[in-house]
Amino acid sequence: MQLSDLSPPTLRVIAAALEAKARYGMLGPGSISKLAKHEPGANVEQALAFLGLAGRMEVGADAERAS
Repeated sequence: MQLSDLSPPTLRVIAAALEAKARYGMLGPGSISKLAKHEPGANVEQALAFLGLAGRMEVGADAERAS
């Protein structure tokens, strides 16, 4: 997947996610989904795949509730 394959809203989600990673040192699937809610037309699955987070499990409180 190349950047040219992604829509502008998806690129904005990826940029915001990378900025959050740089500022706070954290990045996960949940944060990508939350960022995408503010960008109509963003493709969460493409953003997760581009960032290497596709298929990752949630950890923390969400994982504890599931078990």
